[in-house]
Amino acid sequence: MTIKILSKNIILGMLSVTLAFAQSSEDTDAIEKARQAKEAAEKAAAEAAAATEAAIEAAAMKAAKEARKDAKKKKEEEEARKLAEAQAAEEAELDAAASAAAEAAKRKMAEELG
Repeated sequence: MTIKILSKNIILGMLSVTLAFAQSSEDTDAIEKARQAKEAAEKAAAEAAAATEAAIEAAAMKAAKEARKDAKKKKEEEEARKLAEAQAAEEAELDAAASAAAEAAKRKMAEELG
């Protein structure tokens, strides 16, 4: 009978040790899973920050490109306006000269005719 009791105690002891090791490995697994979840969260946060930075950079590049385009358009419009004003001034000067010549011709004809 003592062998049966001793066997039972040994089996119970082994079962206890096995359960303790199993619990210990489950705790280790839980800690490992938590560590992995933390790493995944940190990685996701870093990727989100990088994506945000890239989006900001892209928006800034787009705004700069549009600002350059607008500035170039305004410059071209200003040059076209100045050219049109210069052409209008030249036309006005030519018209004034032609008008003066016409008036001079009228006066000369009037003098000749009497």
